[in-house]
Amino acid sequence: MKHQLATLAIMLAAVAPAGVASATLVDDFSGGVTAVNHPNPGAFGVWYDITTDAFASVAANSGGMQIDDGGFTNGIYAIYEAVVPADGLYTLSADMTIFEDAANSNGIRAYQLGVAVNGSHRLPGTYPSDIQDLATLSIVGNYAGTLDSGDNSSNPTETVVTPVFSASAGDNLLIAFSTDLDTGGFDGNSGTWGSSYVLVDNLTLTAVPETTPALAFCVAGLGMIVAGRMRRPRNRD
Repeated sequence: MKHQLATLAIMLAAVAPAGVASATLVDDFSGGVTAVNHPNPGAFGVWYDITTDAFASVAANSGGMQIDDGGFTNGIYAIYEAVVPADGLYTLSADMTIFEDAANSNGIRAYQLGVAVNGSHRLPGTYPSDIQDLATLSIVGNYAGTLDSGDNSSNPTETVVTPVFSASAGDNLLIAFSTDLDTGGFDGNSGTWGSSYVLVDNLTLTAVPETTPALAFCVAGLGMIVAGRMRRPRNRD
């Protein structure tokens, strides 16, 4: 039994993913924030209103990027060029803090981070012009705190993480923030913001190690050895 387990341990070490999941910092906003609101989009690394009938503003803040909005239809997006380092599976995360105006404590009732691999800018010269890439995808992470009961400024900072998605080396990432990304309407969960704002920081792309067929085979083999050992009758002599 010991010999079998030792052999299997060597096999597992040979095929298991090396090290921990690697992370790539996409943006920590320490170099400032570039934003162009209603002019037609087209540049990389620039934050735009997510639709022509949204009216957001962003600015650098000591804690990251501050997002202000009048409310109702809302949201911003930017496309980061060639930020995916290698083919594989990834998650995107951001540290998120939500500050609610005491007089408009239900202005922000949810907040989301979304990503579209090789997403496109909204179409120029049309009204309204929305981002369609996010309306058909489920790569959306949600702030998990309670935002519908007048929390005001007591909401904790959370690291919001998207579901796992596939990307290839050199891919662009369209990254978006809004109260309503997963319906494509960009107007749900939002009322009058007043002085409410959202602070985001540390946009991070994290590689998710894949389980290889060989690793799965070794794990199954370990289970069979242990199960067989447990079923073996004891010698009562």
